[in-house]
Amino acid sequence: MNLKGLRLFRLVVATGSLSEAANRVNLSSSAASRLLSQLEAQLSLTLFSRSGRALMLTEDGALFYQQ
Repeated sequence: MNLKGLRLFRLVVATGSLSEAANRVNLSSSAASRLLSQLEAQLSLTLFSRSGRALMLTEDGALFYQQ
């Protein structure tokens, strides 16, 4: 599991913004989005629902964040 992906996930949840979280880990927004998609594939979970540019934490994502 990619630690950078986990850190990015935590930052997206904490900041509520993919672009802000990407800035904090020195990634472009598109690279950060790919990293989150890779993390979801590795975990076989959907952590966020995507609606346009907005990310909404799913129930699985919230449980994963709590753990």
